[in-house]
Amino acid sequence: MRPVAATRGTSPLLPVLTLLCALGFAAPPHGDAAPVSGNITLSFTSNTLDVAALWLLNVVNKRNLAFSVPPQEMTGVIVGDMRVENITAGSLSLKMMSPNKISVVLQNVSTDVPLTRFTTTGGFSCDGVFIAKLVNSSLSVTMEVTALTSGRVNTSISNVTIAVGGLQMGFELLGLCSFFTNWASSMFQQAVVNVKSSLENDMPHKVKPMGEKMLNSFFGALPILLVDDPIITDESALLSFTVLGNGTANDVSWQEPANVTVNETSILDNFAQSARVIASTARAESSSSEAAGNETVNESSSAASDPLQPPLPDRDIAVVASFAALNNLMRLAVNRTNVSLTLPIPSAFNTSIVRAMYPEVYALCPDCPFALSVALKAAPQVSARPESLLVLNATNCSLTLLAQPPKGDAVSALGNETVNESSSAASDPLQPPLPDRDIAVVASFAALNNLMRLAVNRTNVSLTLPIPSAFNTSIVRAMYPEVYALCPDCPFALSVALKAAPQVSARPDSLLVLNATNCSLTLLAQPPKGDAVSALDVLLSADVPVMELAFVDEAHLRTKLGPMNLTIDVLSSVIRPIFTDTLEGDLQWIIDRVLIPILNGNTAGIPLPFKLSKPVLNVTDSQVVFGANGLISIRHPEVILR
Repeated sequence: MRPVAATRGTSPLLPVLTLLCALGFAAPPHGDAAPVSGNITLSFTSNTLDVAALWLLNVVNKRNLAFSVPPQEMTGVIVGDMRVENITAGSLSLKMMSPNKISVVLQNVSTDVPLTRFTTTGGFSCDGVFIAKLVNSSLSVTMEVTALTSGRVNTSISNVTIAVGGLQMGFELLGLCSFFTNWASSMFQQAVVNVKSSLENDMPHKVKPMGEKMLNSFFGALPILLVDDPIITDESALLSFTVLGNGTANDVSWQEPANVTVNETSILDNFAQSARVIASTARAESSSSEAAGNETVNESSSAASDPLQPPLPDRDIAVVASFAALNNLMRLAVNRTNVSLTLPIPSAFNTSIVRAMYPEVYALCPDCPFALSVALKAAPQVSARPESLLVLNATNCSLTLLAQPPKGDAVSALGNETVNESSSAASDPLQPPLPDRDIAVVASFAALNNLMRLAVNRTNVSLTLPIPSAFNTSIVRAMYPEVYALCPDCPFALSVALKAAPQVSARPDSLLVLNATNCSLTLLAQPPKGDAVSALDVLLSADVPVMELAFVDEAHLRTKLGPMNLTIDVLSSVIRPIFTDTLEGDLQWIIDRVLIPILNGNTAGIPLPFKLSKPVLNVTDSQVVFGANGLISIRHPEVILR
């Protein structure tokens, strides 16, 4: 649990927003269309907060919450970095207040402060350490919730009150001052009083900016964009927001122009840029609709207008959601959970009714009632149709006809999985037997593609490949003097960062083909001292044939690549003028004639960031088989080409 988790108990919106956060970071199944962002209007009354308070109290008491406090100066003492651990509370209450305020009160709070350094100030300075325990205390926080112009949730803390019930402390002076520890005990008791006073009077002013930073960091990472400020009164709250399909900046398509210098930005920066586009578009559509005075809108515009037109029902919890938003939520739910249902069929419809037509089914379980098991492999989608209330379009739905004997488990009489891609990629179980290892996996290419998509959506996947020093800037001196001038006789390195997940497919002339799109490729020159400098930065798309893939030993993977076809968009370059076609051809030559031969000739294999026990790896035309007896150790991830 990260230290900032201690602050997550400070907002009653958390049950809703946490659910969206948990669902929002899953990638769509391979072959799904890109999710459409839709608006949701959510309302809940003050009665709902009682349930939220119980949930948050459970989080506080069972999740071993902790946080860190930077150095603080109190009366007569400077306290170093302090860790606050084992936070528990006897009760938690949540209250909404008009306008747009939320109050959180924790009672009977207890917490521990492990060994922490301090320095006394004044005429005589001493260093020491202390431990502390806070008991029977209370914390009250009042905050205002608004929407930034980017659409992100913004929380500003207006009031913090701390009441210290009991403070138990022990201390020891260090160095030469250690001789005065016993003598200073009586003075330390006064210091405890001072610390208690400082906690109640000074600490609230310091908690406010820390709390705002933690809360806004948490809410800013959620896959939602507020269309307008929430409406919070003493009795109810109303929020209108847009759900981003995958919970990442990649949900909103945007592309940097080619042949320009582009500075790297973080995922949150991309998210903010995307957020501003969506939020401003939603407001513009809403404003134009109101200006026109026309309440009749088509489905696409109604999905973007805010708030949605139907009135909210008079209930403690009320939601108005567009079909687009509902589709997003179903997609996110199916991506993150197993959605399945078993429907019993009346006993009159048992295996005896198919005895003549399908004797095998009757023989499997004579006179047994049927049941129908339904499992969603992809999210159903809702749309409108004039002759019906709505249309539910379901694809990749697993349907199993079960026969239920009087005792024991049901047996499958008929099972069917309809898959959009290839049946071989979705057959279950997969054909190769599991290897005889403690950990064994058989994954279809389709499953592997989903995993790579999830990994790239959730983490920064990058790798730097050093190139042997014989291939340095001197070899391009005649062709590209700018590169040589940038760093004379410097060895090259290649930095690879995935902006989108590569996808695996089968091809008869290779083991598999790795299709990479929007792959950031940076050619670096490494001077004898200092950081590497960029000579060329491109976005690359390529089909990479993999001819061989196998473990050399417990910590090295050997691979052989075939000739690849690539296209590039130049982001930045020291080479002037920029001719993309020429650079593309030269880069193709470097990869085919230099990098691939180096990689294929590396018999020692590529070092892995971990060490496995008895690993096994086998790749067929549609699936990957992996096994190991466990993880021996984790090493620093580096790649060395010998």
